[in-house]
Amino acid sequence: MRFRDLGVLTISAGRSDRTPGGRRPASVLAALLVELNQTVPTARLIERVWGGHPPYRAPAVIESHVWRLRQVLEPARPAHTPPTVLITDSGGYRLAVDPDDVDSRRLAAAVAQARTDLAAGRAQPALDGADAAAALWRGTPYADVVEEWIEPVRDRLAELWLSLREARVAALLETGRAEQALAEVTPLIAEQPYREQLRAQQMVALYRCGRQSEALDAYRQARIVLHDELGVEPGPQLRETEHRVLTHDPALTLPAPPVATVMPLRLSSFVGRATELADVQARLSAHRLVSIVGAMGCGKTRLAIEAAARSTFPDGMCFVELAPVGTPEVTAVASAVASALRLAARPVAALDTVAAYVAERRMLLVLDNCEHLSESVAAAVEALLAAAPGLVVLTTSREPLDVDGEQIVRIGPWPPPSPELSSVLSNPGAQLFADRVRVFDPEFAVDASTAAAVARICTALDGIALGIELAAARLRAFTLDDTADMLSDRPAGLGRSGRGPARHRTLADAVAWSHRLLRDDEQVLYRRLGVFHGTFSAAAASAVCGAPPLRVELVPDLLASLVHRSLLAPVPPAVPGGSTRFVQLVPVRAHAAGELAASEEADAVHAARNAWSAALVSARPRIGLPAQDAWYDALESDRDQVRSLLRETLAPGVDPAELATGVAAVARLVSFWHNRSGMVEGLSWLSSAEERVADDREAAAVSGFERALLSAAHGAALGFNQRMTEAHPYIDAARAALADPAAVPEDLRPDAGQALAELAAAAWVGDDPGLAADLATEAAEVGAGDPDVVLAARAVAAAAAILDRSDGGADQAEVVLADATSAGNAFAAFFASMALGVESLFTGQPLAGLQRSEESLRHYLAMGGREAGDLWELRGNHHAPAGQFADAARCYGASAACSRRSGMPWPRHPHTTDLLALTRSRLDPAVFDRAWAEGQRSAVPLRGAE
Repeated sequence: MRFRDLGVLTISAGRSDRTPGGRRPASVLAALLVELNQTVPTARLIERVWGGHPPYRAPAVIESHVWRLRQVLEPARPAHTPPTVLITDSGGYRLAVDPDDVDSRRLAAAVAQARTDLAAGRAQPALDGADAAAALWRGTPYADVVEEWIEPVRDRLAELWLSLREARVAALLETGRAEQALAEVTPLIAEQPYREQLRAQQMVALYRCGRQSEALDAYRQARIVLHDELGVEPGPQLRETEHRVLTHDPALTLPAPPVATVMPLRLSSFVGRATELADVQARLSAHRLVSIVGAMGCGKTRLAIEAAARSTFPDGMCFVELAPVGTPEVTAVASAVASALRLAARPVAALDTVAAYVAERRMLLVLDNCEHLSESVAAAVEALLAAAPGLVVLTTSREPLDVDGEQIVRIGPWPPPSPELSSVLSNPGAQLFADRVRVFDPEFAVDASTAAAVARICTALDGIALGIELAAARLRAFTLDDTADMLSDRPAGLGRSGRGPARHRTLADAVAWSHRLLRDDEQVLYRRLGVFHGTFSAAAASAVCGAPPLRVELVPDLLASLVHRSLLAPVPPAVPGGSTRFVQLVPVRAHAAGELAASEEADAVHAARNAWSAALVSARPRIGLPAQDAWYDALESDRDQVRSLLRETLAPGVDPAELATGVAAVARLVSFWHNRSGMVEGLSWLSSAEERVADDREAAAVSGFERALLSAAHGAALGFNQRMTEAHPYIDAARAALADPAAVPEDLRPDAGQALAELAAAAWVGDDPGLAADLATEAAEVGAGDPDVVLAARAVAAAAAILDRSDGGADQAEVVLADATSAGNAFAAFFASMALGVESLFTGQPLAGLQRSEESLRHYLAMGGREAGDLWELRGNHHAPAGQFADAARCYGASAACSRRSGMPWPRHPHTTDLLALTRSRLDPAVFDRAWAEGQRSAVPLRGAE
């Protein structure tokens, strides 16, 4: 059990944190903690809870509060057994607790130990102890106790807290970390401007950074503050420090150790970068300059520290934190290195001093966070490597140094896991999350009850190590599910509760650090890219983001620059043979989108993105032509941008012109959704569009023709999903507007014919051959001027005749197949060959049917289809009559998996049920199950090369 009194009074036990249970019990517990292990008289408790105005029967009320506290302190204590924590003594009560279990006592002990260590010259142990104790402070001590008596206690603890930070600054100075000491003492002086110890530490830090004039300025500023506001002169310590600075007292300069081994402690376990660690170690053994490069928060620094710790250099190693260095000059970088090496050097001579020190040494120099000083770091590294043949340099940065011979090890976020337990257990990000949670909750485990929430957290944070560690810390205050919910809504706002680098307080701070380093033109492109959801291509970025002040032809170079700076990640093409794509990590995109929203160009960039997406959709080729496959690929690659278009243009209350754009897009996407596993999503968008056009005020700009195309698309989607009863009203509405050639303007007839042909195909899939034949006839009449529309209509008509068992259907299909093959129309060839496969099923020719199914698959792939659930089902229906039952089971398993992925019912056709039953009856159940499972595993979306 632990009493956390440096903040809101909390009792920690196991995995839970509990409060005392109210204001009065908190006051009682505070009084007992202040006089720990001593008997506190009841009268004193009464005075501290109520002051000079106790209630009647106050002792009884105190006893009641003590009883409530015991329920919190020893909830499992058996009845009628004496308490062992809050004990009743003669005339009062005593809290019997180990002082090490009370945060305020641990803080006091840490301060005393740090002072002892510093006095004995043990600066590093003092620093380590101060670091550990600093995590105890959570804010105002006893924050929930409001009585006046607690104020002196708070003042005493605040003084201890300040003393701890003073000791930490002293330890930083004594371990050669002058730059870091300066960064920490400066805000302390703002809090305590009259504390001369802090002023003296600031002067020493400035001097050891090679900034003597600034150290003297700090003394003058201290003198002004003390004289003007307190009417006193600086004390002996400040005056002596000024004298030592003026005379360059050698005691102010730390002697350089014979072996420079100055590295941060590894206080946390190393998780998830075994491959990269081995790579860095191998390169350090063979090369002189190795750079770990990656986006913010991916764990570059931790990897560098681990690689250094596992390496051996005869003359040691030194870690240099460059983040506090704000001056982009070689002298500033050299001064930071000199400070870390504990070398006395004036800034102008710092590089020469460091070069002289490392010249004869075989050592490792680790330069951390170089991105904001890349040019000056590169110059300094080149000079030092030239001066010191035995020197090896390891850097971390968000961009390479571009120095000859530089070995680059790129690291990125971990891929997020899927919700399945096995995926979460093997995922490095999830392993890191669990490891960091177990620091304060040793019982935490990833199991069936926690895996899904852990996966959600890792996914929301895009696998970024910094975000995962920050999220793990959230579990000190929130449940796992609460944390997952919060991150799903606002991942970039995730922040650090305790100490840590300012640039890593939140994920947004980490991104902003990189953003500030961009050139003006890079910042413009960076914020404009925030308009893209998911991945995007260079062509999309150029078209959407290339408006002035940028130039379209320069956008690819700027994209490469953002990749170089780790603010943009290249990803493989979404489809085989596609172009390279790019993505902003979740916190990067959140920051970029915020920058865009705050700019004056937000509306224009959103409009450009929507115009580009609408043009992509409207570029739909005629049904069955070779370009249809490429169009599907383009839509699949930019599915996220199409979704953004629909989300913004189909929202309630949008401008009528925008609604017209959204309706037109939805009406043209049904074949894409059907052939590329998107029908569930498509039906949702179609319903949204129908709701919008039902409101005459919103739909004023939507033409009657576009409404008819929307009805046709909705009816086709439902038909392809075999929901013909629901489809009929939409089909009727579409036919009323599109089926009469005289009612459709001539230039729109090919589009009307294509919509009717797609409806005919959907009716055939929905097992309504009569309606399919009627729609095919109407499609051919309306689209008579377009041979591809007519050919598609003929193919569906032939398929309808076969399904309806009409005479001559097979002959019609053979003619259509020949014509379609000659014309290069893959849709018509697919439909005709599939219909002939059905004919083979009806006529009892399964082997011929299998040949037809292979032919159908070839044409289906050629037209851009990827979800072959219908074809696998039909192929299974040929295997079963042929006696190939294991093959039939595999095909049925594949078809069922495809249908489930597409949101389609299964089986799709009535005759499958009997053949499936036949297959089951002819196979051993274990053999059937194994074949079915093999089919399900093989049912991945097809590719054109198959």
